[in-house]
Amino acid sequence: NCYNTGTVSSTGTDSGGGSDNNSYAGGVCGYNMNNGKIENCYNTGAVSSTTAGGSNYAGGVCGRNPGGTVENCYYLSGTAETGVGSDSGTAADIEEKSQSQFSSGEVAWLLQNGQEDQVWGQKIGVDELPRLSYNEDDKVCKVTFMNGGDEVKTVYINMGKTIEEPDIDVGSGFYVDGWYTDSDLDGDEWDFENDTIDDDITLYADVEERRSSGGGSYSLSEGIDRDEPEEQPEEEPEVEPDTPGTDITTNFSDVPAEAWYSEAVDYVTENGIMNGVGGNRFEPETELKREMLAVILWNMTDNPEPKGIAPFLDVTSDKYYAKAIAWANENGVMYGYGEEFGVGEAVTREDFAAILYRYAAFKGYDTTQGGMAIREFIDFEQIADYAAEALGWAVNSGIISGMGDGTVSPKTSTYRGQAAVMLMKFCENIMK
Repeated sequence: NCYNTGTVSSTGTDSGGGSDNNSYAGGVCGYNMNNGKIENCYNTGAVSSTTAGGSNYAGGVCGRNPGGTVENCYYLSGTAETGVGSDSGTAADIEEKSQSQFSSGEVAWLLQNGQEDQVWGQKIGVDELPRLSYNEDDKVCKVTFMNGGDEVKTVYINMGKTIEEPDIDVGSGFYVDGWYTDSDLDGDEWDFENDTIDDDITLYADVEERRSSGGGSYSLSEGIDRDEPEEQPEEEPEVEPDTPGTDITTNFSDVPAEAWYSEAVDYVTENGIMNGVGGNRFEPETELKREMLAVILWNMTDNPEPKGIAPFLDVTSDKYYAKAIAWANENGVMYGYGEEFGVGEAVTREDFAAILYRYAAFKGYDTTQGGMAIREFIDFEQIADYAAEALGWAVNSGIISGMGDGTVSPKTSTYRGQAAVMLMKFCENIMK
């Protein structure tokens, strides 16, 4: 139960050679010989060893380990070439971990796991590194989300806290109808708003098939395109919004009233921002394509007539999205890839933020809501340079809030249900 965060270096001298001139450097221990034992330790400081006349031994946790044992120890990636220096006769249990694995609470949980008394702790989202703590509130618990027999997400969180419901890919035509504390799905359903974590727990997804009018794969009706207005029923069902005890309802057969994106789907359709795809369907679990987003932003600007045609080989003038792409390109809201726009390509989460940021600038909205909140996500280093400022703005503006597991997931696709939520937040927070 030790740790080091400072630089450790060792330098030998040349006095004729031999073992006396060997140089040993380790984040926690330089030379662990005979029956020495190192356990439950970590190092994040740089470790180096140099000598002119002898041998160099440098390791993230231990410099040399010829006769001792090392168990359950960790070092930060890049601080040393290996966990224990070369020429070590005893196996050592030392793992290299990234900064995100340290800051997420994973390493704190690994250090604490198996110890009866509270020793290691970390305030998730506040502390970048584990620390020795006897405060029960600092204990890190592991939450594992399962879909059938597959582990789909792991979240580390402090005891006594609530967790966010994860957004997982269960395939087109299916949705998660709840999470349960046992694999048979006949135990307690987890209440993400009120239930708090008091120990390690595994939650299992109840995956249900969406209602379908015809079954099988779905294709658009002839003459109906995505995000173009479709013919509405002559008589809308009477709905009394905000009535206590009444769920939000939608006009789409594939948007359950209890879905987390249901309110947003209502909002974007009622305000003419997004529409269905035909056949009384919204397809919230379908990837948002680049041409869809162009049409959405065009809709939000009252469908202005572009000055010319879209200069892309994959955009012909007979397509429903042709004018929208021409307008978006003319005004610097969306660009292509050389001679092509990228029709049919999914919009990643960082692309969505970057395009929405450019749209906000085009409209003259405030784009100064920057800050360091984006760095709280454990995968913020994966954000592309071109999208970093935009994604930071989106997070600080409340448009994007992460995936519920400490990540912002910049490289994953944006789904239509997610897009509806983010567009609603954009309208409420930026266009107010």
